[in-house]
Amino acid sequence: DKDSAESTVISTLRSYFYKLPIETIEKLLFKLADKDSAEYYVAHIVQVYFDKLSSESREKLLLKLADKDPGALVAANTARDNFDKLSNEIREQLLLKLADKDTLVADKNTLAAETGNTMEENFDKLSSKIQEQLLLKLAYKDRADWNVVNTIASNFNNLPPHIRQLLFKLADNDKTAVMVTYVVVRHFNNLPSNIGKQLLLKLADKETAIVRSEMWNYSNNIPDDIRREILAKVGKKGVV
Repeated sequence: DKDSAESTVISTLRSYFYKLPIETIEKLLFKLADKDSAEYYVAHIVQVYFDKLSSESREKLLLKLADKDPGALVAANTARDNFDKLSNEIREQLLLKLADKDTLVADKNTLAAETGNTMEENFDKLSSKIQEQLLLKLAYKDRADWNVVNTIASNFNNLPPHIRQLLFKLADNDKTAVMVTYVVVRHFNNLPSNIGKQLLLKLADKETAIVRSEMWNYSNNIPDDIRREILAKVGKKGVV
């Protein structure tokens, strides 16, 4: 039957990859990538034999697989491992596609995390327009929000005001307040002192952030006067 035939072709590709003409392999991969029952295996073949495929074919296949479920997750892994081997245009298109994923992928949180990690690791290689779009798309996605907070704090002075403001919005969110606390303390010296102070004072009012206030005692990044003000505010709530 049809599924059996596809399985046979996939098995043949794996077993005889180095013996078949690369043009034949690539044609078969494109055909199989359109089959729901085969696209996951195609994604794995692209991942394993990435360097053996032509740059044009592997980039087109990754873009095609990024629209699939569950091929998107393997495509995300492959893109992260081979980011510097992809053209600027393709890697930016690919990240935007993956960042837009939501219900299509069974494990969407893992996909968001993989996309967020790739964005953060390669942030300086992305155009400013794509940087902003990715930060906005991933800001409220589980397991990618950490990457967004960390990336904004690390690059604060180079980002436009509406992206900087995301830190304050995430600090307001009970779900992300704790991670903002960690990141602000860690990157306090990279932030304008007034911004760092405003964020910490805001976080001191959050119940979910207050439980992490003890770590502020151990941070040498925070000036003594600001630390005292934060702890005084938190202390009124009976936490420290």
